[in-house]
Amino acid sequence: MPQLARPSGIPAGIDDLGPVELLRLVSQCERELRRTLADRVRRWGISDVELLVLWLCCEAREPGIAQNELAVAVGVSAAQMSGLVECLRQRGLLAAKRCAEDRRRQYWTLADEGSRMMNEIRTDFGAVSVALTKHLSVDEQKLLASLLERLVRAAERPLALRAVTPDIDDSGQHREVHDENTKKD
Repeated sequence: MPQLARPSGIPAGIDDLGPVELLRLVSQCERELRRTLADRVRRWGISDVELLVLWLCCEAREPGIAQNELAVAVGVSAAQMSGLVECLRQRGLLAAKRCAEDRRRQYWTLADEGSRMMNEIRTDFGAVSVALTKHLSVDEQKLLASLLERLVRAAERPLALRAVTPDIDDSGQHREVHDENTKKD
């Protein structure tokens, strides 16, 4: 089997954990954690995505979190978020507030029932947190959180992910094109 060429900028010593393997591990971890969350919150009649919306609203400062910010944070379209928050509002879990300066802008906070539910969920998740983190020291947990935050920031910048992009020259051959936004002076 032919060996794939290593993209420029990736040190040769990372043979054991290449970018594809790192992506696979992060994806597998995300799937397992979401499955655990979904199983855990089923008793409250909410999905893992609805939990994330409620959690973000719970953590938001006054006047709440804007609907478009919720959509970005959860990773769904504006239309999907509109349906999600409306469903949660109808169930008495969320309350909407209109922005005084821009009436088109809507902020979401927890309703009383949503606060009660989130208190129960936080208590329940204490056991989940202990089970997940008992294999990591406090320093390892802090390091993992820091590294994951850096990966999230990098993934949010599409140009950073395309620092070296394949392109085809006039002869039909692939060549590397370096993105002007990622060059260092």
